[in-house]
Amino acid sequence: MSDTENRVQVAEERLDKVQALLDEVRKVLGVAEKAEAAAERARADVLKVNFVVLGTVAIVAVLVVLFRRGR
Repeated sequence: MSDTENRVQVAEERLDKVQALLDEVRKVLGVAEKAEAAAERARADVLKVNFVVLGTVAIVAVLVVLFRRGR
């Protein structure tokens, strides 16, 4: 093999390694995007629960006030 052929072969091997690493990076980014979407859904669920709890507390507070006035 000539020097040029050796260099081409080495360059092709390195390119294969870089492409394999790029594929791994794409997989990791895909997982990260899924995790981010799950975190957003969790935040939305927490907000919903907070509003339900606050609404329940407000209703109970109103009932307590009305009950005390009625006595």
